[in-house]
Amino acid sequence: MTRVLFIVNPIAGKGIVKSDLSSAFSRCRFDWTSVQTEYPGHAYELARSSDADIIVAVGGDGTVNEVARALVGTGKVLGIVPRGSGNGLALHLGYSLIPGRAVDSINAGKVQTIDSAEFNGHPFFCTSGVGYDAFVSERFAQVGKRGFKTYVEEALKSWKNYKAATYTIEMDDCTVKSRAMFVTVANSNQWGNNGRIAPGASLQDGLLDVVVVDEIGFDILNIINASALVALLFARKIDKASKYHLYRSKKVRITVSEEGPAHIDGDPISNPGRELRFSIWHSSLKVIVP
Repeated sequence: MTRVLFIVNPIAGKGIVKSDLSSAFSRCRFDWTSVQTEYPGHAYELARSSDADIIVAVGGDGTVNEVARALVGTGKVLGIVPRGSGNGLALHLGYSLIPGRAVDSINAGKVQTIDSAEFNGHPFFCTSGVGYDAFVSERFAQVGKRGFKTYVEEALKSWKNYKAATYTIEMDDCTVKSRAMFVTVANSNQWGNNGRIAPGASLQDGLLDVVVVDEIGFDILNIINASALVALLFARKIDKASKYHLYRSKKVRITVSEEGPAHIDGDPISNPGRELRFSIWHSSLKVIVP
């Protein structure tokens, strides 16, 4: 019989309600067990050592990243019960945010093989990048409070004090130099919360979507421009914005004028250096899709 392990992050962004999850897990028609994580990196260890056929990450993007990187290239299958602040990969794949419905998708067992990616040796599955979004991720991690509202608050505070850098971006077919607000390298189509930073990104095309957004200052005109950009982000039309530029490449090397934070799947990486390398691992991870 198919064996399923649910790896639960008890402090995920939306909070874990035990009765809610117990009811959801009871819908699983397979031989299943669950275990809670106790410290950062524990989900990776649990997934790596498990002999289950399907490993389900119950939590946010960080938990999904830990479990997924343990499963890359193993043939074991990733499932997701999204309980985080962003839920980027889960939403791209079409998972419901209602735990019972997510478990129903796992029961259906439709498996797809998707791409994963790497940034300076760190695997990621949604997005990675440098600039403003990484700066906000770093502040968000320091606040201690989770949730979309807190993220928006930190984004607004960060924008006022943020200084853009100059990026030299080397790709398969071209090199671009830009003073940019941020550079996002995307495997999936979104940061999370259905904010689609790369609306046309595919998890199966063997390519990274490289998004460059020009510098946006903090003044009345740019506040209007930024508001329009955010509206387009959630309308799946950000690629229509004048400050938005999109490229696709298998490998990417970014040289930054000033060192600052980076992020992978929303989790900050401090002091990553000024030379950042990204690559794609085509068809490397099996995942259940709704």
